Amino acid sequence: MDEAINKILNRLSLTARLVIGVKCFERYCQQHTLSCESVQTLIDYLWLWPVIEGPNDFLPWESQPIALKDSAFGDALPADVVAVLKLS
Repeated sequence: MDEAINKILNRLSLTARLVIGVKCFERYCQQHTLSCESVQTLIDYLWLWPVIEGPNDFLPWESQPIALKDSAFGDALPADVVAVLKLS
């Protein structure tokens, strides 16, 4: 990564970095026609992070069953994601 960009990103809060990451992921999916319910559910879930108001809101948010998030921890990819990946 470009050193100047890296310096700027290092100054940003975790929430600001998440917003950039979610927006990049959202655009990538649009650009590559990776559209399905599981992807949109993950994006919607990630957009909720910036509006968590405190510690009491975190556990209910984090514990939501999001299939694509769970696949990052070893669960199988959701069938709709597999189908979209086969088409692309």
